[in-house]
Amino acid sequence: MAENDIILRSLDLFKDAFPGRINQILKSKEEGRKIVGTLCLYVPDELIYACGADRVILCGGRSAPIEAAEEYLPRNLCPLIKSSFGSVIDQKCSKTKSCSHFGLVDLIVAEATCDGKKKMYELLDKYIQTHVMDLPQKPENQNALEYYIKELESLKDVLENLTGNKITDTQLRNEIKSANETRRLLHALYELRKRDSPPIRGTEVIKVLQQMHFLAPDEFRKNLVLLLDELKVKKRENSGPRIMISGCPMASGNMKVPEIIENRG
Repeated sequence: MAENDIILRSLDLFKDAFPGRINQILKSKEEGRKIVGTLCLYVPDELIYACGADRVILCGGRSAPIEAAEEYLPRNLCPLIKSSFGSVIDQKCSKTKSCSHFGLVDLIVAEATCDGKKKMYELLDKYIQTHVMDLPQKPENQNALEYYIKELESLKDVLENLTGNKITDTQLRNEIKSANETRRLLHALYELRKRDSPPIRGTEVIKVLQQMHFLAPDEFRKNLVLLLDELKVKKRENSGPRIMISGCPMASGNMKVPEIIENRG
């Protein structure tokens, strides 16, 4: 640990919540609740929760499943895509492994974000029921918004058929309100990162965001409030130069690059 590092006890809440979340999902399935998996952030979680389903994000960041995926996908394809697909087809995956949530979903909602993922979706539906949600490729087009709304309406129909529940305006407004509160808390976290010597490291923020994709929203917000309260009284004396990382999303298990950067100061 570097001399200017500080210990944030509340970060353990996010790390320790993972095993309990697996058990929570298993219990929900036993009670008949549907589990929806997503692969990016364009799917509105509000619709999923409003119909009574639960949601986990399935983007793979671990390297272990890649070898299995390369039996079906090109070796030079994006490693995130190969990790995600490999976690679905790898025979070593089970309900006790770290990728267990891939085997728990009843439906995957897949966003058409890139050509590589589109190719994966053609195979994915053979293993898990998959609904592909298209995204407007030209948002400046005057018909783009209308097209996107129709895609959301189609997703709404799919979710209602999956769960047998009707999404009401009241339920949807409540979920939007909850999601906006999560966004407000995250914005407060980002504001702390703007300080000359931010009280929380970039790798720590990434790990918090990775847990957001998996934990139940109420639990994530509760932990985030505790983290923000702790950060208000923490101070780090020095901070190294800032480096922006762009490209492939930092899915859970994929921390090599940011950790190398921070370990070098």
